[in-house]
Amino acid sequence: MIRKLLNPDLNYRLGVEDKGDSVLRHKWFKGVDWENLLAKEIPAPWTPILRNDKDSSYFERYPPSQEEPSTLPKDL
Repeated sequence: MIRKLLNPDLNYRLGVEDKGDSVLRHKWFKGVDWENLLAKEIPAPWTPILRNDKDSSYFERYPPSQEEPSTLPKDL
């Protein structure tokens, strides 16, 4: 599916000719009820329990970087 979505030739890219319908019908999404998904009626498979709005306990901890951040040119 990824290769078909990222195909550089637009004529063969998945979903281009049918405005994305072929993506929705792809076997990867078999069983997905798109109407319920759009209506936000599908529950999440897992909901984390957070202690507060800033709880980051589900993320890995890394030591602070010793490198200076790179800067972009002003025209970007």
